[in-house]
Amino acid sequence: RCDQVRNDFSALIDGELDRGARAACEAHAGACAECAALLRDLRRVRALVDGEIGALPGDAVIDGYVAINKTMPFPI
Repeated sequence: RCDQVRNDFSALIDGELDRGARAACEAHAGACAECAALLRDLRRVRALVDGEIGALPGDAVIDGYVAINKTMPFPI
């Protein structure tokens, strides 16, 4: 049962499971310490990744870099 539920954790975190599948994953994680720990870790990783992606420069910064780079005798 753990393997089946763990295969759904990514979809659970991404909000891609229907209500029944989501409830089944969360119920299993509520009863299984190993799966609960894994789900908690996966959610932490997702939060870290989302934070890093949110910190990337915006399009204006990238466009400015590209424009400056085009004026250089050799691109950096």
